[in-house]
Amino acid sequence: MAASEVDDNELPDEIISSLEDFYRSMNTVEETLDPLLVMSSEEIHEKLDVLDRAKLDLMMVYAMNSMFWIYLITQGVNPKEHGIKHELDRVKDYMKKIKDAGDKRKASLKIDKDAARRFVKGALANPGASESAKSKSRKEKRKKEVSSEKRKKKKVD
Repeated sequence: MAASEVDDNELPDEIISSLEDFYRSMNTVEETLDPLLVMSSEEIHEKLDVLDRAKLDLMMVYAMNSMFWIYLITQGVNPKEHGIKHELDRVKDYMKKIKDAGDKRKASLKIDKDAARRFVKGALANPGASESAKSKSRKEKRKKEVSSEKRKKKKVD
């Protein structure tokens, strides 16, 4: 064999490096998923609220579809022309809806502290102010009605 020929069993350094990175990434994924894998899905769902259950389920569906996407690539199939593309887009849409629902829930739990202070301060500064404003409004309304009746009588006479 000539020195310039490559041994059939030897892989280029770039591929070996990529495989080592892939192996490390897979170990990280396994370590991350270990807590979920030791419990049944029922046990996990019992510990989560509805929104977190939906997030978990969508994450699992997205992960499975992503793995299928990778499988298609390894088989030489273009996943962009496969139905999996539509499925991934559908799951992404649901993820966005869940995120929006979570954001709305967080926003509804916020209290506008400045508005609350003004409201309380106004109520404590003039405790009878709202009652006097109502009675004042009634008096003005009654005056308008009386003056309106007087004008009608003058027109009739």
